[in-house]
Amino acid sequence: MECVDSLDDTAHAEDGHEEYCADTAVSTARVRTLPKTRIVARNACAITGASDFEPLLTLRDFPVGMYCVPEEWDGVEYVADMRWCVSKSSGVIQLAELIEAETLYDCQHESGAIGGLWKRHHEEFCEFIDAYGCESVLEIGSGHGHLAKEFVARRRGKCRWTMVEPNLPSWLLTGDHPSEIHPISAWFCDSFELPKDVPKIDAVVHSHTFEHIYDYDEFLRNVARMEPKFQIFSVPHQREWLARGWQNSIMFEHPQLLTPKAIEYIMSRHGFELQGKKVFADGHSMFYAFSYAGNASKSETSQQSLDEYAENKRLFRNWLKSNVDFVQNVNDRIDEATMNGEKPTVYMFGAHIFTQYLVSFGLRISAVEAILDNAEGKQGKRLYGLPLLVHSPKILSNVERPIVILRVGAYAEEIKRGILEVNARTVFWE
Repeated sequence: MECVDSLDDTAHAEDGHEEYCADTAVSTARVRTLPKTRIVARNACAITGASDFEPLLTLRDFPVGMYCVPEEWDGVEYVADMRWCVSKSSGVIQLAELIEAETLYDCQHESGAIGGLWKRHHEEFCEFIDAYGCESVLEIGSGHGHLAKEFVARRRGKCRWTMVEPNLPSWLLTGDHPSEIHPISAWFCDSFELPKDVPKIDAVVHSHTFEHIYDYDEFLRNVARMEPKFQIFSVPHQREWLARGWQNSIMFEHPQLLTPKAIEYIMSRHGFELQGKKVFADGHSMFYAFSYAGNASKSETSQQSLDEYAENKRLFRNWLKSNVDFVQNVNDRIDEATMNGEKPTVYMFGAHIFTQYLVSFGLRISAVEAILDNAEGKQGKRLYGLPLLVHSPKILSNVERPIVILRVGAYAEEIKRGILEVNARTVFWE
């Protein structure tokens, strides 16, 4: 099957498998195909181990990194085919090929670091953790470290927060942090060992990390090795995100669809018993608390089943159609304006996976002036794999009726309010 450049000519296989790719004109000179040696084949379902994959979608030459790079960067920007499939027995949507973790996470990006919604998330998740009386916490995949700062501020010296993260932010590396926080620059894997001075762990905590895991058997085995009372985590409500057509539900960094049923199945399979859960902010995230019961609870898993094939495939097809239709609508608007002799001033919001997906589905990026983003660390740079510069929405202040392509999931209303404060004449295509 050949890759196509327009949505009208999208290739359809008899089995329903589809393929898309972006116009090659949008790539930068530094883009290279990721070597096969950095791609890991997934031959079995991430949740059940079944080897009954059915192909669904291939996005050709998708950018591997979701972060921003300097305009005149001397590094290489890799692309790889994003191949989605579904397990016919479990129904788990997942990638058939994974990007080597050291390549995929070679740089820290600012997802989850700014914005009012994320601030609320960290506050409410800390309340959720606090309800279980945790004083000695091990956080896995701490990212920017904002959750740690929020929790230790609540406890006022009555906790110890140990965090393990391979790409620690500078404020943790320089020691400019509260004394209760103890960062460790490392991967959480079979070789990881806690320092001897760490008191017994009350809870292993992770926030928007579980959906990134490649090998749940390895990960949960190592969590159990820490002998925590609880495992408490926040995950994106991926099923809800997929149902709403949000691009960031599944991607290279979210290589499988974790529905609530799938999460509870895999946790039970590894001896963790559900103690509590909560939906945050109309489906932005789900908070979970599990106690560790060990082998005593594992036998119950044999009585459970995971069969979401029909439902998940339906959700995936609707997600795909929603995004393809959106891109087609935007392209039609651009064509209509051009035919009428207009030259609309079009911007796109989101120097992240949002823009990369839309471009991959064929959005006419050549008609876009720039990418907008509120993260100061991204501004003045390029989104990985694309030639467009990233700017603050403040550049819209003197533009007559700017058009902003806005498809950014749960963050749309917050972003829209901020842009309208800069320029009340802004028109949104969403």
